[in-house]
Amino acid sequence: MGKIKHIKASKRTELQEKLRDIPYDKVLVVAIDPAKYSPKALICNYFGEILVNPFFFTINSKGLILLLTKIQETVNNISAQKVLVCIETTGHYHEIIVRYLQEFDYEILLINAYTTSESRAENLNWSKTDNIDLFAIAS
Repeated sequence: MGKIKHIKASKRTELQEKLRDIPYDKVLVVAIDPAKYSPKALICNYFGEILVNPFFFTINSKGLILLLTKIQETVNNISAQKVLVCIETTGHYHEIIVRYLQEFDYEILLINAYTTSESRAENLNWSKTDNIDLFAIAS
């Protein structure tokens, strides 16, 4: 077993390596809460400042193009150097979105639904709304 260099072990180290030489204000986080009929996304910067308010999109070409367009517009607006797409894994609903964004070489971070739930509990917020889930996914 290799020498551990961080208390959060490999996940934290892996993310740090991906962002090592990039200014944090040039990192975008796209949080996606997939759903069967109405997935929702928001775009924020590394510091959690919302750049694109939460919006619904559909799992068809029109909706996925809307998602991609909003991401690309935000990348251009702030001259982002790195985009991290964080998507909650709920059943199979995330798979089409992941495959579509991978075609455009976006970095995809899969977030376990339990992690989202624990993030809500950590903030003493047991409400379950799409926006609260998006904030948890982004963080």
